Amino acid sequence: MLAERIRELDSVVSKAERENLNVTLAVKFGNPYEEIVRYATEAQASLVMTARGGDAADRAVFGSTTSRVIQLGPCPVLAIHT
Repeated sequence: MLAERIRELDSVVSKAERENLNVTLAVKFGNPYEEIVRYATEAQASLVMTARGGDAADRAVFGSTTSRVIQLGPCPVLAIHT
């Protein structure tokens, strides 16, 4: 599963782009918003995040990862609707 996620990320941002843009690849397991906030805090990072845009039912039952990262994150968040 980890190798598959890395391949997906590599298809979006090439290794050369990551080097020029100072992008760090990190794959974490756990509660998504907690892991994103934890990593951003530890790395003292600015954060770019893609948002898949769940529907109202998803947000009512599960909460919105993007909303929680925006509320709890230690840095600016760029949410991009995919």
